[in-house]
Amino acid sequence: MSESPKEKPQSLSSYVSLVKKIEEVLNQVPEKAETIEIEEETLEPQHTDSIKEEDSIAEEVVEVEKQTLQLEERITEVADKETKDIKVVKLPDLVKIEEELEILYPGAKVQVTDFYYDKDELSDDEIKRRVISKIPSIESIDIKSKDSYGFPFVLCKLEGNFEAIIPVSLEAISLPTIQHGTSRQFKLLFAGIKEDLELSSSEQEIWNQSFNRFQIKLTQLLNKDARSNLSKKPHKMKLINLDTVLIKEFISEYHKKMKNLHNYQNDILLHLKKLIEIVEKRENVWKNEDDFTKTKGILKKQLVDFEEKQKKINRDAQVEFFKLKKTQRHLDARTKKFKLNEKRNKKITREEKEVLIRDVRKFQRRKANIQKEIDHVKKLDETLREWIEILTTMELKQANARFLEVFSEELSTNINDMLEHENLEELLEGSFMEKADFSDITLHILYIPTLIYTFKAKQANQKTEGKILYLAPAQETIFLQPPVV
Repeated sequence: MSESPKEKPQSLSSYVSLVKKIEEVLNQVPEKAETIEIEEETLEPQHTDSIKEEDSIAEEVVEVEKQTLQLEERITEVADKETKDIKVVKLPDLVKIEEELEILYPGAKVQVTDFYYDKDELSDDEIKRRVISKIPSIESIDIKSKDSYGFPFVLCKLEGNFEAIIPVSLEAISLPTIQHGTSRQFKLLFAGIKEDLELSSSEQEIWNQSFNRFQIKLTQLLNKDARSNLSKKPHKMKLINLDTVLIKEFISEYHKKMKNLHNYQNDILLHLKKLIEIVEKRENVWKNEDDFTKTKGILKKQLVDFEEKQKKINRDAQVEFFKLKKTQRHLDARTKKFKLNEKRNKKITREEKEVLIRDVRKFQRRKANIQKEIDHVKKLDETLREWIEILTTMELKQANARFLEVFSEELSTNINDMLEHENLEELLEGSFMEKADFSDITLHILYIPTLIYTFKAKQANQKTEGKILYLAPAQETIFLQPPVV
């Protein structure tokens, strides 16, 4: 089905790396400029060691993100340069998706730009040669029509900010530590409505089967030739309508992921480790007034509850203390009576002595426990006073200094205990996402030329018709009619 040599199977890691390199090169597109040389990705057989492949993919994704950020800078420069000489008129579906995204995500800066890959057409003789090379028995080929289409591929760049509340236990108080972070997503999507090609069901099936291979090859080509073949000037071709629903669904799905705290396990671990570093370096736990105010708001109800519990514990301890005093008086009276009887030479049985000893030991244990409760109450009372002072009477600088003075050791110890187990569910218990929204949504629409040639011919003295799909950037032909293996 293709004039291209048979390809080696490509690993997922190689494909991911190529996609990212495309994103880098796209930002280099001038109207026409010197070709930039980029090392082409070598296709290798798929790895059988899944662990090594996953590690490789993870490393390449990080590198891809870096390259894509560079691409974004370059493609913006290209757009600025070319729009000075070209009157910019946005296509209706680009205007539509931009307006819809601005409504759906009012806090984000939305930008939609379009680029066009150079159009390459086949001559009639080249078409005939390609047909005959695949179907030697065909003859009398007459080119009937040629239709040019532009397929939209979308380079999506999504950036957002999130704020999460991660609690750390501190002496009956759940301290809400505030985590700020950024979230980025880069993705190259095919976003054209394929029905616009007006293919039959059988032709559509052939196209679908061939499309995955074309996407991989397109990735290689954009990586190699984007700078010399992409521009802002549209060509004469029917542009396939943009599938705005598909794009919005992709963005919406990522927005949901941004809001799901379970997708931030590594970020949470890094946040907790950073807190330990902050304590060790005696830096500010609360970086600004907003974070400090938010902490006070979250802790307010806790402190009220904490105070009520402290009062109850105090009352219970006092009741136990008075009971203990009463018991002590009874034991003193019994002890004095035993001593008096001994002086009077009255016999005291061994059993009576053992009962008294047991009661005295029981009393001593209760007394020790009550003392612990009283000490605990005093400590709780002191802790409550510290929190009230920090959160109600101190400025930000003083509050940070006093917090570190009183709670730094306990904070570090408790966080280290959490990190030792790295239990996600335990870490997320009581945690929640305060907010997560997009700050920037950038869509670069890349229109890739594709041509459909129809022809009449004879085969075995019978009239026949054919249709070829020519993927211009890949210089690849796909026979839609008749199907050719």
